[in-house]
Amino acid sequence: MITAQFILFFFAFLIICMFVMGALNRDLRDKRYLSTMGCLLSVMLIVCVCFFPFPYQDELLQTMITDGEGLGNNFIPFHTIISIFGEAITYHTYGTLCYQFFGNILLFIPFGFSLCYYFKEGKKFFKVLCCIILVTVLVEVWQGAFNAMLQVNYRCVDIDDVMLNTIGGIFGFCVAYFGIPWLQTIIKKTKNN
Repeated sequence: MITAQFILFFFAFLIICMFVMGALNRDLRDKRYLSTMGCLLSVMLIVCVCFFPFPYQDELLQTMITDGEGLGNNFIPFHTIISIFGEAITYHTYGTLCYQFFGNILLFIPFGFSLCYYFKEGKKFFKVLCCIILVTVLVEVWQGAFNAMLQVNYRCVDIDDVMLNTIGGIFGFCVAYFGIPWLQTIIKKTKNN
């Protein structure tokens, strides 16, 4: 299997190179540059969590196909969310609830936060929302494409993931857009007192 360490090393190398080039050519207080770096780090995290480890060995894939180990896809809104909450209440499996529900939300918070500083003021929320939805839909489409390529549902394609990821991205945007200025105001007031 190709593990997340491989992709982390690859992305880390690219980001370090871009950071060094940026440090040599730009002021590190430039919000747009820092936002770009934040978006790249967020996308790296999203790719690592959503696609790795990636099975490529023929024997492993054949075993997965033969044993019917593939995951099911969900195109019905709220179906997975309701079933996860139901299982958590019935079987006390709160780990799955945290991993699936809150994990999908948390995964996109840094992306929404970083995008807030990337776009200029005009229709900023709409642009950020479009980017978040685009990235999360692309993740699900790529997961479906990889499933088709592997001939087994290695990763599940789920409309609920799109909704939860979007909520996480919007939350990250709101923290950056409303929370940071509010925090800066409080810090200024405490310094003045």
